[in-house]
Amino acid sequence: FSKTTLDVWEMLKPTLESLRELGIEVDNPLQLGSLGDVLESNYYENLPLPGGIEPESELFFNVTWGAYFFGAYLPEGQKIQRELAAAPIFELMLSQLESKVAGSTSLEFTFLSA
Repeated sequence: FSKTTLDVWEMLKPTLESLRELGIEVDNPLQLGSLGDVLESNYYENLPLPGGIEPESELFFNVTWGAYFFGAYLPEGQKIQRELAAAPIFELMLSQLESKVAGSTSLEFTFLSA
């Protein structure tokens, strides 16, 4: 994890402790993300929330915020991850260009969108 990720995890320690007091163990960002998903889906389905968490509570907000942060930051927040996310489209483009130059394709046009 990067320093930012560790800083956010540290900032969420009181939230994690509050969850433990409710009998909910969260040991890593992926578990926090799963809990955030359950909280939101149960809320919108009018189902009871785990541990009796109140929908308008600071705990609900902190868990869902943490879930959003780690859900977006872990897969896309670091420079190398953003760079690697583009690799498959570049490989496709290079392959198509090589095929065109070699004359092994009749492809005239490709529309790429992201």
